[in-house]
Amino acid sequence: MYFDDLEFANSVYRFFSTDSSAFFVMKCNSMEFIRSGHIQLVRKSDNRVIDLTAPAFYWLHQGASYRYIVSGLNPGHKYSEHIFVDFRGARSSRMLAALDELYPEGMFHPQDPEEVSRVFFRLLQLYRSNPKENLPEMGALTERLMYLAYASAEKSPAESDDPYHLDKIAEQIRSDPFAAYDFHRIARQLEISDDHFRRIFQKKHRLTPHAYLHHQRMFRATELLTTTHMRIKEIVYNCKFANMMDFSRSFKRYSGMSPRDYRRKHGSGL
Repeated sequence: MYFDDLEFANSVYRFFSTDSSAFFVMKCNSMEFIRSGHIQLVRKSDNRVIDLTAPAFYWLHQGASYRYIVSGLNPGHKYSEHIFVDFRGARSSRMLAALDELYPEGMFHPQDPEEVSRVFFRLLQLYRSNPKENLPEMGALTERLMYLAYASAEKSPAESDDPYHLDKIAEQIRSDPFAAYDFHRIARQLEISDDHFRRIFQKKHRLTPHAYLHHQRMFRATELLTTTHMRIKEIVYNCKFANMMDFSRSFKRYSGMSPRDYRRKHGSGL
Protein backbone atom coordinates (compact mmCIF):
# COMPACT_ATOMS: atom_id res chain seq x y z
CA MET A 1 0.00 0.00 0.00
CA TYR A 2 1.01 3.62 -0.54
CA PHE A 3 1.29 4.39 3.19
CA ASP A 4 2.99 1.15 4.28
CA ASP A 5 6.09 3.17 5.21
CA LEU A 6 4.14 5.08 7.86
CA GLU A 7 2.85 4.00 11.28
CA PHE A 8 1.02 6.19 13.78
CA ALA A 9 1.92 5.65 17.43
CA ASN A 10 0.05 8.37 19.34
CA SER A 11 -1.95 11.57 19.14
CA VAL A 12 -2.66 13.77 22.15
CA TYR A 13 -4.40 17.06 22.93
CA ARG A 14 -3.34 18.56 26.26
CA PHE A 15 -2.53 21.71 28.21
CA PHE A 16 1.01 22.52 29.35
CA SER A 17 1.22 23.94 32.84
CA THR A 18 4.62 22.85 34.21
CA ASP A 19 8.19 22.36 33.00
CA SER A 20 9.55 18.96 32.01
CA SER A 21 11.37 17.64 35.07
CA ALA A 22 14.18 16.25 32.90
CA PHE A 23 15.15 15.60 29.30
CA PHE A 24 13.05 12.97 27.57
CA VAL A 25 14.05 10.81 24.60
CA MET A 26 11.65 10.60 21.67
CA LYS A 27 10.58 7.07 20.76
CA CYS A 28 9.03 8.26 17.48
CA ASN A 29 9.13 11.17 15.11
CA SER A 30 6.52 13.78 15.90
CA MET A 31 4.70 16.78 14.39
CA GLU A 32 3.46 19.20 17.04
CA PHE A 33 1.43 22.42 17.31
CA ILE A 34 1.18 25.00 20.07
CA ARG A 35 -2.32 26.32 19.46
CA SER A 36 -2.32 28.95 22.20
CA GLY A 37 0.08 30.19 24.84
CA HIS A 38 3.87 30.14 24.92
CA ILE A 39 6.45 27.46 25.79
CA GLN A 40 10.12 26.86 25.09
CA LEU A 41 11.74 23.68 23.84
CA VAL A 42 15.34 22.84 24.78
CA ARG A 43 17.16 20.55 22.34
CA LYS A 44 19.85 18.59 24.18
CA SER A 45 22.07 17.90 21.16
CA ASP A 46 23.10 21.55 20.91
CA ASN A 47 21.39 23.09 23.98
CA ARG A 48 19.37 25.25 21.63
CA VAL A 49 16.27 26.91 23.08
CA ILE A 50 13.43 27.02 20.54
CA ASP A 51 10.86 29.67 21.37
CA LEU A 52 7.31 28.50 20.67
CA THR A 53 4.86 31.37 20.85
CA ALA A 54 1.47 30.32 19.49
CA PRO A 55 0.61 29.55 16.82
CA ALA A 56 3.79 27.45 16.47
CA PHE A 57 4.32 24.31 14.36
CA TYR A 58 7.41 22.26 15.26
CA TRP A 59 8.72 18.69 15.15
CA LEU A 60 10.74 16.26 17.26
CA HIS A 61 13.09 13.57 15.96
CA GLN A 62 13.09 9.94 17.04
CA GLY A 63 16.05 9.23 19.34
CA ALA A 64 16.69 12.89 20.16
CA SER A 65 16.37 14.39 23.66
CA TYR A 66 14.29 17.44 24.57
CA ARG A 67 12.97 19.36 27.55
CA TYR A 68 10.09 21.84 27.88
CA ILE A 69 10.13 25.13 29.80
CA VAL A 70 6.84 26.74 30.76
CA SER A 71 7.39 28.58 34.04
CA GLY A 72 7.46 32.35 33.85
CA LEU A 73 6.45 32.49 30.18
CA ASN A 74 2.70 33.04 30.50
CA PRO A 75 1.95 35.62 33.19
CA GLY A 76 -1.76 35.68 33.83
CA HIS A 77 -2.36 32.37 32.03
CA LYS A 78 -2.21 28.90 33.54
CA TYR A 79 -1.53 26.79 30.46
CA SER A 80 -0.48 26.51 26.84
CA GLU A 81 -2.59 24.46 24.43
CA HIS A 82 -0.70 21.65 22.68
CA ILE A 83 -1.65 18.97 20.15
CA PHE A 84 0.64 16.46 18.48
CA VAL A 85 0.87 13.26 16.46
CA ASP A 86 3.67 10.69 16.84
CA PHE A 87 4.59 8.51 13.89
CA ARG A 88 7.44 6.35 12.65
CA GLY A 89 8.66 4.88 9.39
CA ALA A 90 10.74 6.01 6.43
CA ARG A 91 8.13 8.51 5.23
CA SER A 92 8.03 10.26 8.62
CA SER A 93 11.82 10.64 8.60
CA ARG A 94 11.75 12.12 5.10
CA MET A 95 9.08 14.58 6.19
CA LEU A 96 11.08 15.79 9.19
CA ALA A 97 14.26 16.03 7.10
CA ALA A 98 12.38 18.27 4.66
CA LEU A 99 11.10 20.41 7.55
CA ASP A 100 14.65 20.75 8.90
CA GLU A 101 15.83 21.95 5.50
CA LEU A 102 12.90 24.33 5.15
CA TYR A 103 13.09 25.72 8.71
CA PRO A 104 16.57 25.24 10.26
CA GLU A 105 15.31 27.02 13.39
CA GLY A 106 13.15 23.96 14.17
CA MET A 107 9.73 25.65 14.02
CA PHE A 108 7.58 28.10 12.09
CA HIS A 109 4.45 30.18 12.51
CA PRO A 110 1.90 28.89 9.97
CA GLN A 111 0.22 31.37 7.67
CA ASP A 112 -3.09 29.53 8.18
CA PRO A 113 -3.11 28.36 11.84
CA GLU A 114 -6.83 27.56 11.72
CA GLU A 115 -6.26 25.05 8.90
CA VAL A 116 -3.27 23.55 10.73
CA SER A 117 -5.42 23.23 13.84
CA ARG A 118 -8.22 21.52 11.91
CA VAL A 119 -5.79 19.00 10.43
CA PHE A 120 -4.30 18.16 13.83
CA PHE A 121 -7.72 17.72 15.43
CA ARG A 122 -8.82 15.46 12.56
CA LEU A 123 -5.69 13.36 13.08
CA LEU A 124 -6.53 13.15 16.77
CA GLN A 125 -10.08 12.02 15.99
CA LEU A 126 -8.91 9.36 13.53
CA TYR A 127 -6.23 8.07 15.90
CA ARG A 128 -8.70 7.73 18.77
CA SER A 129 -11.05 5.88 16.45
CA ASN A 130 -8.76 3.32 14.75
CA PRO A 131 -5.27 4.33 13.53
CA LYS A 132 -4.77 1.19 11.45
CA GLU A 133 -8.03 1.40 9.56
CA ASN A 134 -7.66 5.16 9.20
CA LEU A 135 -4.04 4.99 8.00
CA PRO A 136 -4.72 6.28 4.44
CA GLU A 137 -6.55 9.39 5.63
CA MET A 138 -4.04 10.01 8.43
CA GLY A 139 -1.17 9.67 5.97
CA ALA A 140 -2.84 12.13 3.61
CA LEU A 141 -3.35 14.58 6.48
CA THR A 142 0.35 14.53 7.38
CA GLU A 143 1.11 15.33 3.76
CA ARG A 144 -1.41 18.16 4.04
CA LEU A 145 0.63 19.47 6.98
CA MET A 146 3.72 19.33 4.80
CA TYR A 147 1.95 21.34 2.13
CA LEU A 148 0.96 23.95 4.74
CA ALA A 149 4.58 24.07 5.91
CA TYR A 150 5.79 24.76 2.37
CA ALA A 151 3.04 27.34 1.84
CA SER A 152 4.12 29.15 5.01
CA ALA A 153 7.72 29.25 3.79
CA GLU A 154 6.66 31.54 0.96
CA LYS A 155 6.58 35.29 1.48
CA SER A 156 4.49 36.20 4.53
CA PRO A 157 1.23 38.00 3.76
CA ALA A 158 1.29 41.77 4.05
CA GLU A 159 -0.32 43.46 7.04
CA SER A 160 -3.03 44.71 4.67
CA ASP A 161 -4.25 41.11 4.30
CA ASP A 162 -5.56 41.32 7.87
CA PRO A 163 -6.09 45.04 8.50
CA TYR A 164 -8.46 44.42 11.44
CA HIS A 165 -6.12 41.94 13.19
CA LEU A 166 -8.73 39.17 13.16
CA ASP A 167 -6.09 36.45 13.53
CA LYS A 168 -4.79 38.14 16.67
CA ILE A 169 -8.31 38.40 18.09
CA ALA A 170 -8.94 34.71 17.37
CA GLU A 171 -5.61 33.74 18.95
CA GLN A 172 -6.49 35.71 22.06
CA ILE A 173 -9.81 33.87 22.32
CA ARG A 174 -8.04 30.53 21.93
CA SER A 175 -5.47 31.51 24.56
CA ASP A 176 -8.07 32.54 27.13
CA PRO A 177 -11.61 31.52 26.13
CA PHE A 178 -12.94 32.06 29.65
CA ALA A 179 -12.19 35.79 29.70
CA ALA A 180 -15.02 38.30 29.27
CA TYR A 181 -15.08 39.57 25.67
CA ASP A 182 -16.97 42.67 24.60
CA PHE A 183 -17.20 42.36 20.82
CA HIS A 184 -19.16 45.61 20.58
CA ARG A 185 -16.21 47.41 22.21
CA ILE A 186 -13.73 45.62 19.91
CA ALA A 187 -15.73 46.73 16.86
CA ARG A 188 -15.70 50.33 18.12
CA GLN A 189 -11.94 50.17 18.62
CA LEU A 190 -11.58 48.96 15.03
CA GLU A 191 -13.86 51.81 13.93
CA ILE A 192 -16.32 49.50 12.19
CA SER A 193 -19.93 48.52 12.87
CA ASP A 194 -20.90 45.44 14.88
CA ASP A 195 -22.46 43.88 11.77
CA HIS A 196 -19.34 44.46 9.68
CA PHE A 197 -17.10 43.03 12.39
CA ARG A 198 -19.32 39.97 12.65
CA ARG A 199 -19.31 39.46 8.86
CA ILE A 200 -15.56 39.78 8.34
CA PHE A 201 -14.75 37.63 11.38
CA GLN A 202 -17.10 34.90 10.16
CA LYS A 203 -15.65 35.06 6.65
CA LYS A 204 -12.11 34.57 7.99
CA HIS A 205 -12.76 32.08 10.81
CA ARG A 206 -15.99 30.41 9.61
CA LEU A 207 -17.87 31.30 12.79
CA THR A 208 -19.25 34.53 14.22
CA PRO A 209 -17.22 35.95 17.13
CA HIS A 210 -19.76 34.72 19.71
CA ALA A 211 -19.96 31.26 18.11
CA TYR A 212 -16.15 31.09 17.93
CA LEU A 213 -15.89 31.94 21.62
CA HIS A 214 -18.55 29.36 22.52
CA HIS A 215 -16.76 26.72 20.41
CA GLN A 216 -13.46 27.35 22.22
CA ARG A 217 -15.14 27.10 25.61
CA MET A 218 -16.75 23.79 24.66
CA PHE A 219 -13.38 22.52 23.42
CA ARG A 220 -11.96 23.22 26.86
CA ALA A 221 -14.95 21.59 28.53
CA THR A 222 -14.32 18.33 26.66
CA GLU A 223 -10.69 18.34 27.79
CA LEU A 224 -11.58 19.07 31.41
CA LEU A 225 -14.05 16.19 31.30
CA THR A 226 -11.59 13.71 29.81
CA THR A 227 -8.25 14.67 31.35
CA THR A 228 -9.09 15.84 34.88
CA HIS A 229 -11.02 14.69 37.95
CA MET A 230 -12.84 17.99 38.23
CA ARG A 231 -16.48 17.63 39.20
CA ILE A 232 -18.92 18.60 36.49
CA LYS A 233 -20.18 21.45 38.68
CA GLU A 234 -16.63 22.83 38.80
CA ILE A 235 -16.38 22.58 35.01
CA VAL A 236 -19.66 24.49 34.68
CA TYR A 237 -18.16 27.27 36.79
CA ASN A 238 -14.82 27.28 34.96
CA CYS A 239 -16.49 27.36 31.54
CA LYS A 240 -18.58 30.40 32.54
CA PHE A 241 -22.01 28.76 32.25
CA ALA A 242 -24.85 30.07 34.38
CA ASN A 243 -25.95 26.66 35.68
CA MET A 244 -25.77 22.91 35.16
CA MET A 245 -28.85 22.79 32.95
CA ASP A 246 -27.50 25.44 30.57
CA PHE A 247 -24.13 23.66 30.36
CA SER A 248 -25.67 20.21 29.80
CA ARG A 249 -27.94 21.50 27.05
CA SER A 250 -25.09 23.29 25.27
CA PHE A 251 -22.70 20.37 25.69
CA LYS A 252 -25.18 17.90 24.22
CA ARG A 253 -25.68 20.14 21.19
CA TYR A 254 -21.90 20.35 20.81
CA SER A 255 -20.94 16.69 21.34
CA GLY A 256 -24.14 14.70 20.87
CA MET A 257 -24.11 13.33 24.41
CA SER A 258 -24.40 14.46 28.01
CA PRO A 259 -21.25 15.58 29.90
CA ARG A 260 -21.42 12.50 32.12
CA ASP A 261 -21.77 10.10 29.18
CA TYR A 262 -18.95 11.88 27.32
CA ARG A 263 -16.65 11.45 30.32
CA ARG A 264 -17.51 7.74 30.57
CA LYS A 265 -16.79 7.17 26.87
CA HIS A 266 -13.72 9.35 26.37
CA GLY A 267 -12.22 9.79 29.84
CA SER A 268 -8.61 8.77 30.28
CA GLY A 269 -9.28 7.21 33.67
CA LEU A 270 -6.45 9.22 35.23
